[in-house]
Amino acid sequence: MSKRLFSALVFGVLSTSMATATLAADFMEIDTNRDGFVSLAELSVAGVPITQEIYSAADANQDNLLDEAEFGTLAQ
Repeated sequence: MSKRLFSALVFGVLSTSMATATLAADFMEIDTNRDGFVSLAELSVAGVPITQEIYSAADANQDNLLDEAEFGTLAQ
């Protein structure tokens, strides 16, 4: 495997891991009303670039709110 390809793979794995860790840590910060859920509006205010389609796909129970587990799927 070339050094360039290896570097790209390592960078991709690290980027994904960091994004997951960042989103998990940010759940509490993004949940500004402290109800234990994150709304699309709260994500928008926090500057998280997300479409309605991605938000709806993460909302497994379709209650229009993301609990912490659903929120965690955004990084995947």
